[in-house]
Amino acid sequence: DLPALISNFKNQGLNKRDLVALSGGSTIGLLQCVIFRNRIYNATDIDLAFAKEHRATCLCIGGNTNLTPFDLILARFDTTYFTNLVKQRGYSPLIKHFSMMGQLINL
Repeated sequence: DLPALISNFKNQGLNKRDLVALSGGSTIGLLQCVIFRNRIYNATDIDLAFAKEHRATCLCIGGNTNLTPFDLILARFDTTYFTNLVKQRGYSPLIKHFSMMGQLINL
């Protein structure tokens, strides 16, 4: 949960700004199906169109190593990751705590 993440970062000498910056690092790269399958099939706090779109790549059973991008624009570090979180279009477990992340957004 978000308070635990903030505490863990603080224990490492990091702050909320560091948490936001490192979370934003998820804008680049690919994610294996095994990591996000549960979210796209079982989460209630997810955009249904987003979930359906990614179910085509990640079947309910099998395909653990199938890959999908964190962000549709793979080669560019931008704010799309955060925009997608607001729209419930992401893989991060932080989405369920996003209302609490409002305090971090203005960093």
